[in-house]
Amino acid sequence: MESIQKIRIQKPVGVYILTICVFLRFGVFQLTTDFNAIREGENEIPLLIAIIMIGRNVLVAGAAVWAYLGENEGRISLLAIVSLNVLWTIFTVITYVSFSENTQNFRLFVDISLNPVFWLVVCWWYLNKKNVVEYYKRNE
Repeated sequence: MESIQKIRIQKPVGVYILTICVFLRFGVFQLTTDFNAIREGENEIPLLIAIIMIGRNVLVAGAAVWAYLGENEGRISLLAIVSLNVLWTIFTVITYVSFSENTQNFRLFVDISLNPVFWLVVCWWYLNKKNVVEYYKRNE
C-alpha cells in the first residue's frame, strides 16, 4: 500500500499575526462595540439586525481560528466573511449618514470605514501571497 506523505511547510509568521489581529479587531473588539450599541442605543434595534450584528462577529472570530489552524477552507472563509463584514459596516455607515442631520457626514463615513477597509485589503493581500497559499494548500 502506498503511503501519502504530507509536505511539511512551516507556517508563515504573518499567519499568526494576521489571524490574531483579525480575531481581536473583527471578533472581540467589534463584538463589544456592537453589543454596547445594541444595549445602550437610543432606539430599539430589531431582533434580526441584532442577530446579524452579533453573528457576523462570531463568524469572523471562528473563521480566524480556522485559518489560524492552517486549513485552506479557513483561509477562504476568513476572506469571504471579512469581506461581508466590511460591506455590512459600510452599508450601515452609509445608511446612518444618509439619515443623519450631521453636517460632517463625509468625515464620519471616512473615519468609520477606513479601518475595516484597511484590514480587508491586508487580509486579501497577505492571504493570497504565493508562500501563504502554498502553506494552506500543502495537504491537497
